[in-house]
This record gives sequence, structure tokens and C-alpha cells, in this order.
Amino acid sequence: MTRPVVTYDELRQLVDGYEGLADERGLLVRADIADLEINVRVIDATPLRGRIMVETAFQIQSQDDSAVPLVGGRAHHPGIGVCRTADLLVVAKDDLDGQADDFAMFGPNVTAAIEVCSTEDGHSIEPRAYSRMGVPTYAHIAPRGRHRHPSLRSAPHHLQVR
Repeated sequence: MTRPVVTYDELRQLVDGYEGLADERGLLVRADIADLEINVRVIDATPLRGRIMVETAFQIQSQDDSAVPLVGGRAHHPGIGVCRTADLLVVAKDDLDGQADDFAMFGPNVTAAIEVCSTEDGHSIEPRAYSRMGVPTYAHIAPRGRHRHPSLRSAPHHLQVR
């Protein structure tokens, strides 16, 4: 039996459906698209994770008032059929205002994608998806140690919105 051909737009509709169903059941999920497949994952919404996202967003805005951090923002590139939801996306105000698609930000218009790892090993993070979409900067924040203070695995000290 051959696999039916599906378009990126059809996958986008399915993603909205999966996330809507999960929301009705009180689950926080993220559905990403790559290689004509949808990967649905449940998000571990801990207070520490939330605090890290808020503090990171505040730091970004205090460094550059033209930067807009989007919590749970999606980046995509329909031309290559990839969509990924980050814990934080950073975009320029002008790019956000000019965004016609409410599903996701166009990858090359995203300044940075930031993910907070909730697993000890962090293997669930796939930074290649962001680079394939044209996102120039990716940061992975991994809480470590006894007090679980965040430490940056790779991130610039100052994000400059283009």
C-alpha cells in the first residue's frame, strides 16, 4: 500500500486540530511538522520552566526594545515543510506587525528560537530544524544542579534584532 501524499497546508490543519483537542482535555501539547510528519509532544509546564521563560523574555526586552519575545511561538518555512514551536521566539516588532500568517512566523523573520529543556539529558531538542528554516540563533536553556539554576548551553550574551 502506498502512502498518501499530504501537503504542508493539510498538516497545518491537523496540527491545529490536535492542539485544540488537547486543550479541551486540559493538556499542553506542541505539534511540530517535519518530513511530512507531525510530532506531538506533551509540555512539562513546571513553575521553574515558566520562571525561566519570563526572566529570559524580560532580559531580551530590556536589551533591545525593538525585540518581541513570543512565548510558545511557532516558526515555520512552508517551502521546506518544517514547523517547530519554541518556548520563546524573538522577532522584530516590524516583522511581527507585517506578519500575515497567524499560524506561525516565517523562519527567516525570526531573530532567535529559545527552548527550555525539562529533561536531564536534553535529547528532545532539535536545533537543526531552526537552522533549516533560516533562524540564525538558537539557545537551549538547561536547568542544572541541586538548586536547578538555569545555565545556557549556547546563547549570545546580547541578542540584536535585525
